[in-house]
Amino acid sequence: MLQAGKMSEIADECMKYNIDLAALQEIRFADHGEIRKKAYSIFFSGPNKRGQLGVGFYIDKKLRESIMDFEPISERLCLMRLKGRFQNITVVAAYAPTDVSDDFAKDSFYAELEYVMSKSCKYDIKMLLGDLNAKVGNTNISKDVGGKHSLHDESNDNGARLINFCLSSGLWISSVSFPHKKIHKQTWEMPGRRGSNQIDHVLMDKRHATSVIYVRSFRGANCDSDHYMVIARIRQKISNIGNDRRFKKVKWSTERISADEKERRAYQEIIKSNLIVTKEDSAETIWAKVKNAVIGAAKEKIGTKRCTTNEWFDAECKAAIETKNEARRKYLNKRTRQNLLEYNEKRQAAKKIIKQRKKQDINSKVQRIENDFSQGNVRNTYSAIRSQTKTYQPRTNLCKTKEGEIITEREKILNRWQEYFSDLLNIEHATDYGPHCIDETYFTAENFIEAPGRNEVVESLKKLKNNKSSGSDQINAELLKYGGEVLNNMIT
Repeated sequence: MLQAGKMSEIADECMKYNIDLAALQEIRFADHGEIRKKAYSIFFSGPNKRGQLGVGFYIDKKLRESIMDFEPISERLCLMRLKGRFQNITVVAAYAPTDVSDDFAKDSFYAELEYVMSKSCKYDIKMLLGDLNAKVGNTNISKDVGGKHSLHDESNDNGARLINFCLSSGLWISSVSFPHKKIHKQTWEMPGRRGSNQIDHVLMDKRHATSVIYVRSFRGANCDSDHYMVIARIRQKISNIGNDRRFKKVKWSTERISADEKERRAYQEIIKSNLIVTKEDSAETIWAKVKNAVIGAAKEKIGTKRCTTNEWFDAECKAAIETKNEARRKYLNKRTRQNLLEYNEKRQAAKKIIKQRKKQDINSKVQRIENDFSQGNVRNTYSAIRSQTKTYQPRTNLCKTKEGEIITEREKILNRWQEYFSDLLNIEHATDYGPHCIDETYFTAENFIEAPGRNEVVESLKKLKNNKSSGSDQINAELLKYGGEVLNNMIT
């Protein structure tokens, strides 16, 4: 995923095949975190050094609110927990060492995997997905582990280790349990040679193994990998959790009214025409009318800022990728040297176009930063620099109890925060105030303060800082500062 445009390409393929959750290997991002896009999210777990190994998950936007926990374990393992309708679901993404790796690396991986599976919730549905580099042979597999529909007759060393792990952990190898054509069992094509193996697997705990309807590989999905996409259809219901945020943040294009006098007057006129208050109105009613008038004028005259994330990945990039995929499909149907040569040419051409688009986008952003800096526009300069240099941070909602146990349910987290602040700020139940504390009662009276006048209100509004986020009412400082005389009177 370090290649230009590769994340968008993978996401497009997942959307094309209607994938809700995908386990990813060889992401090669450093550290761990979440990349949140409009239509999907990428959770990743990697090493400290960028460009090596790394595993993670692709999550469709409709599953975001069902995520209870994401735990990055290592560059080869990560875990995600989803809220299910009847049972929660624990999914582990794995990337095992290759069969030629030393025994120490293999033993370490399976020891860590066994620990991860054992510490997961006892009553969860458990799934293990990923590139396990394991050839599971039909002659070696036990009837307690999987079916007899593997691509291979004999197991390699990783395959034998996987079978033993399944026997000890109570897992079922669903990927070898369904009869398919050989081309629908192959998951990895040997580079430079005509040969394929089945080394990517889907495993399920035996109690829920019948929930897997089918597993097969789809050669049509392409992201320039030598692995094929393996798709499993699972018969489980994810809990339908709505978005429980109390309000949606709105970013208004307030630069129009702060910099342009004509636009500002038009905005004020709309507020004036929409704001009708009578003498019988209470303070709450007046505020409701003020809020509706301000937001209505903002929608009509100002508008919201548009998100321009990954704007360089345009239609030309997508067309180049589609041309490359068409050449690959032609090669898979008829494996001739000419078709392979044509596919490699289209692949290099697509990579070149995407790199050029990204380079042009970076150059244009750098040029804009230089122009803003030379013109003394400090805010735009540092805002652009920050947007280019900021790193992704995990956004998983977790909390610990007094005993140190991790809780993920929203209700329990809220109760824990209530308990924390109750213990921190309330001393009604305290019995020992210390040897130097004197228990005395003080009676005070406030001086009479007159209600604020209109000039004070206007001065306070002028002192509000620009470019700050709005609260739950969706009104930021600029909408009030530039609202005009009528709005000032109503606020007073």
